[in-house]
Amino acid sequence: MSRIVTLALAIFATVSCVGLAACSRGDDVAYYLNRWNETHLIEVGDLSRIRERPGHGLPELAKYLNDKDLGYVTESAMTEIDAFGAVPYLIQNLPNRDINVQRDGFRNANRMIREYELSVIAKEKKPDPTARWSRNTRPFPYRRQLHDAAIRAALSDETRDSEAEIIQSIGLTGSRRDIGLLKKIAAIHADTAWLCTAAAARLGDLDAIRSIEGAILEPVAAKPEEPYYRDSGGKVQPAPGAVVASLADGTRIRIATFQAAFTMNRRFVPLLLSHVDDPAGQFHGDYGDPSPGALARDALSTVILGREYSAWPAEDWKAWATRSR
Repeated sequence: MSRIVTLALAIFATVSCVGLAACSRGDDVAYYLNRWNETHLIEVGDLSRIRERPGHGLPELAKYLNDKDLGYVTESAMTEIDAFGAVPYLIQNLPNRDINVQRDGFRNANRMIREYELSVIAKEKKPDPTARWSRNTRPFPYRRQLHDAAIRAALSDETRDSEAEIIQSIGLTGSRRDIGLLKKIAAIHADTAWLCTAAAARLGDLDAIRSIEGAILEPVAAKPEEPYYRDSGGKVQPAPGAVVASLADGTRIRIATFQAAFTMNRRFVPLLLSHVDDPAGQFHGDYGDPSPGALARDALSTVILGREYSAWPAEDWKAWATRSR
């Protein structure tokens, strides 16, 4: 680990104390925060000393999360010390926090839930933060707090930039009672309606499930691959008979496979298996269109193996399907 972790601050905050001498060394946490805020650097040695405190120092640091000058550097330090343990503190009062802090808070919490969930499927050792949080929030220790924050933020104009993360938080932590809210969000904000469908399907909404099934059921049409140009300008001709998926089909499958993987519902597995041999997307030299076959294999890997990206080629998935009958 490098000695210094650099903070990418969009707007440098003003130091709370007038000069470091004014900060009491009797409160080392405040001293460290003010120094980091002034230098825009968090020193790993300081983090190591804070980590030795009760609760890895998170309870002491959390007192400064809503400080207008030190909140961002505090969040960064807590995440660096213990990203999982910091989440329950970071989601407190999220709807009223700075929009960037809010978006990161929901995103980090969602990521932690997904990692926990995937580790269960993969049968790997998973984080166990039950000492930090009461057991009545299982299966995820901070589910109740995150759900409350997401519901409060869901329809606020001030949280528009965090909407994608908020919708996923509702899907990850909610219940069937939240389906109506997700449909309301979808009706208001068409650009995130597809995420609302994924979240509602995860919570058991049959209309949403059938919508995803319909998108996956539609076959992918192959078309002749087109030539493309290298960065150097050289033209690359496709191999004779080479085919690719259309951009429209690739985009449809990309959305539908994300939705299916988000639900973690095995009812989508037979439909995903029908796409493992689909062609790749057209390559354009410096980027490629979505590749339905690879996307289907990744979704299968997520749901079946607890791995977000598939190491198995199409033939391995077909062999797995034969064994699993």
